[in-house]
Amino acid sequence: IRAFAERAASGELPLDDVESLGDEELIERLSVVPGIGRWTAEMFLIFQLGRLDVWPVGDLGVRKGYATAWALPDPPTPKELVAYGDAFRPYRSVAAWYCWRAVDTVVPDSSNRSVAPPSPAARSATKAAAKNPAAKKAAAPRPPKASR
Repeated sequence: IRAFAERAASGELPLDDVESLGDEELIERLSVVPGIGRWTAEMFLIFQLGRLDVWPVGDLGVRKGYATAWALPDPPTPKELVAYGDAFRPYRSVAAWYCWRAVDTVVPDSSNRSVAPPSPAARSATKAAAKNPAAKKAAAPRPPKASR
């Protein structure tokens, strides 16, 4: 942070024209600062400048998320992910965001879930419903009421 601030303050790292620079040119400019690499520069482009077409192929979360979303057995390599990203142009930053979210998504595993036997109250309600149509209507599950 200090190296960045010192270079920006001295004018060695000009920042007044970042909006007019292309992504690669800005990444190169930022990467000369110790501690700032390609990934950090890409995150700056996405989250600070709001650039919509940045594809951070070196980001493990994007790689894992892509694998999750497309049911790949392993995350793609950065080189493979470059090619996969072409389908999302000019919104690769948005695709990266969805890949990050795919990693965060928890999907319950229902394969080993056993179904609990019905409670005695549920069994008697089912028996009553079979004998009496009015009881059947009363025992039927209802959708939740919409709140206003």
